[in-house]
Amino acid sequence: MLRISGDRLVGRDGELRRLLDLLDDAAEGHPTHALISGDAGVGKTRLVSELAARAADHHFTVLSGRCAELGESIPYLPLADALRDATSGR
Repeated sequence: MLRISGDRLVGRDGELRRLLDLLDDAAEGHPTHALISGDAGVGKTRLVSELAARAADHHFTVLSGRCAELGESIPYLPLADALRDATSGR
């Protein structure tokens, strides 16, 4: 599960608003997706944590998976991670 380390999200109002708009679309039954990318330390995890918390507050099922920081990536590891947590009730 993603954890929020602070109470306030700073400097990401535009990005969060776009993601919340996608969340609204999903609530209306429209398929949506988003890709969050950027250099290490720019706040990707914090932004997604805020979105996940808001989605959970609106009774969405929130799954999260993480990439391994290995030399070569393992295909579908984040998806497998998220699905494992979903089936174990985490």
